[in-house]
Amino acid sequence: MKKKFIELNEVEKITLQEREKNGKTRAFRTRCHCLRLSAEGYRAKELASIFRVSEISVYTWFRRWEQGGIECLEKWIKEKSDKPRVIVLDNARIHRSKRMQEKLAEWDEKGFYIFNLPTYSPHLNIIEILW
Repeated sequence: MKKKFIELNEVEKITLQEREKNGKTRAFRTRCHCLRLSAEGYRAKELASIFRVSEISVYTWFRRWEQGGIECLEKWIKEKSDKPRVIVLDNARIHRSKRMQEKLAEWDEKGFYIFNLPTYSPHLNIIEILW
């Protein structure tokens, strides 16, 4: 059964609150806020509505937190794996930024497959269907 909320200790709550205010990206701050609200008793369905994402996204954020906290994604990127890893990007402005292009070059060197969705193709981006 999927977890409806996560449990945080005081240190984790403080860390998330600080990162929610000072995180580098809006997406990261949003995830921190969502996790913190979950610990306050908000259910996944409520959080999905608040943050305008699917419940699947909320559960993914929960799973990533449980797998390794804030650094989980960066750790996942650094690890070697026999399984192919694919990063799918739409045409969002953030994906075209200089910093992202540098990261994409780094990830490409690490063996990630970078797949860019064609412009004006919401039918290929599953999140567009869920919104």
